[in-house]
Amino acid sequence: MTETMLAFADRFSGAYGYLILCVCACIENLVPPIPGDTVTLFGGYLTGIGRLNMFGVVLSTTVGSFAGFMMMFFLGRLLGRKFFLDRDVLFF
Repeated sequence: MTETMLAFADRFSGAYGYLILCVCACIENLVPPIPGDTVTLFGGYLTGIGRLNMFGVVLSTTVGSFAGFMMMFFLGRLLGRKFFLDRDVLFF
C-alpha cells in the first residue's frame, strides 16, 4: 500500500500537479464529506519531497477553495432561501 501511494505521489509534478490540487480543493468544498485540509496536507507533502513549489501549492489550493466556495454561494443565491426552507435544509 505504501509503495502504491508513493508511486502515485511521484506522478505529481509540474503544472498538472497544481491543476489537480486546484480541482481537488474546489471539489472538497462542493462535496461535504471530504475533510477540508486533506488537499492542502497532500500538497505540503509534495512540497516536502520536492515535487512541487510551496508558493504554487498555496496558490492553487487557495484558488480552488475560493472557486468551490463561490460555486456554492451562487448556487444558494440561484435557488434562494425558499428552496432550502421548503426542504427543511438549514445548516445553522
